[in-house]
Amino acid sequence: LYLVRQAASVRLDGWIVAMGVGLGVASAMLAAIAPALEAATTPPATAAREGAFVVTRAPSLRNATLAAVALLALAALSAGWTVVERRPLGGFASAFLALAGFACLSPVALELGMRSLAGATRRVFGVPGLLGARYLLETRVRSSVVVAAILVAVGMTVAMSVMIGSFRRTVDQWVTQSLRGDLYVEPVGHRESASATALPLDLLTKLRALPGVVAMDTYRGTPIEVGGRLAQAAGIDFEVQRDHGSLEFVDADTRAVFDRALATSACVVTESFAHRHRVAAGDSVTLDVPAGRVRLAIAGVFYDYSVDAGAVLMDRRLFARLWGVDRTESLALYLAPGTDPEPVRQAIFAAAGPSTFLSATPNQALRARVLEVFDQTFRITWALQAIAVIVSVLGVVGSLTALILQRAREIGILRAVGAARSQVRTMVLVESGLLGAVGALLGCAAGVVLALILVHVINKQFFGWTVRWSLDPWIFVQAVTLMIVTSTLAGFLPARLAAGRLAREALRME
Repeated sequence: LYLVRQAASVRLDGWIVAMGVGLGVASAMLAAIAPALEAATTPPATAAREGAFVVTRAPSLRNATLAAVALLALAALSAGWTVVERRPLGGFASAFLALAGFACLSPVALELGMRSLAGATRRVFGVPGLLGARYLLETRVRSSVVVAAILVAVGMTVAMSVMIGSFRRTVDQWVTQSLRGDLYVEPVGHRESASATALPLDLLTKLRALPGVVAMDTYRGTPIEVGGRLAQAAGIDFEVQRDHGSLEFVDADTRAVFDRALATSACVVTESFAHRHRVAAGDSVTLDVPAGRVRLAIAGVFYDYSVDAGAVLMDRRLFARLWGVDRTESLALYLAPGTDPEPVRQAIFAAAGPSTFLSATPNQALRARVLEVFDQTFRITWALQAIAVIVSVLGVVGSLTALILQRAREIGILRAVGAARSQVRTMVLVESGLLGAVGALLGCAAGVVLALILVHVINKQFFGWTVRWSLDPWIFVQAVTLMIVTSTLAGFLPARLAAGRLAREALRME
């Protein structure tokens, strides 16, 4: 996220492969327990009758609802426990329980959905539409498995989209609020190489004297270890930050925090550092520096999304005294109102001379670059969402195909009494579309709950960042539309199979 790296090769860990295979096999065997018990207890005469559909262990809607309520309550308790006790794994347990709770609501949602949509499907698609809705109502136990698969896919998609959208908006607001400098200067390649290249001292003097420059904030950072954890220590100009910067502090006035820090030689820490080390404004932090061990008071905690390990900022003069060096890695120039930054930018290059290679990035370009890096970082989630949708579509295809094969007798009767191939095809397509609609709507609700857990529980425990909630209604429109369309398309193969059944073949057992 912070440094440019190029992957030279792909490393495949055997343990990861073994763990993936083991989890897959274990999950499949666990899921097969209930069907295996049902098959073992089915009477032979019933099992031998073609077209028989027996569910002896189907839970009632009341029990399914109670199970859903219990699981969702456990998810809420797990999330609350995670926040209070700061146990990161509890957030994943909360997400799993929430998904399981919504999955238990699948037969209930299918029952309510088919009863409410039966009339509409008949008006739009005629008798085939009504038959499709009624069949899903009669087989809600088996069909609810497909709904559950769809809701998981949609829930993951919605949750990731809401989380990423909220995070992006938060970062955008933070960049706009925090990056107030007009020009940001650093040696070329400094970020990419993570080097500690210093700017020449005489260059700093020249840049301060450039026309239009009213203030200059310098930056010098170094990695440190605090409490056995890696962090970043940095020196900046607190006076410039107080007068021209705009760091946003948690429940504190920016100017008052910097005045207190300057008066008491205190430091300020990022929100992620405060969360990791369980400190707050008014506490202190112990640092091991070249001059020895030093204990600094914490004047304030500010929002920051650039360093997930956390950072300790102090005035540049205090930093130079503790580390014994007065070097500058990068700087920000604040220009007078109305000053065109481009002439100043050219003057920076002229002052540096041909032997010093610098980058001078305007404010707007730096903001755009930050958001570009953010978008690149989360682009991989598109692939994860696509995989989830593909898995749910395959589930629809497999389940509908199995139901068609098992409904051979019923379809044969329909064909025998005069149902056309197109009507049978329409019936199956309506079924697949309705499964997608119910699963998508239930998945949207599950996605909101998962997004709340991701934003306020998991993200907070792992990174310590405050992400401001942002909900775009178009996410739901896109998710529902996509799933209805893909589910309907997934029904074409089973529909073709059903329409191709001949009445004499389907009824030969009669």
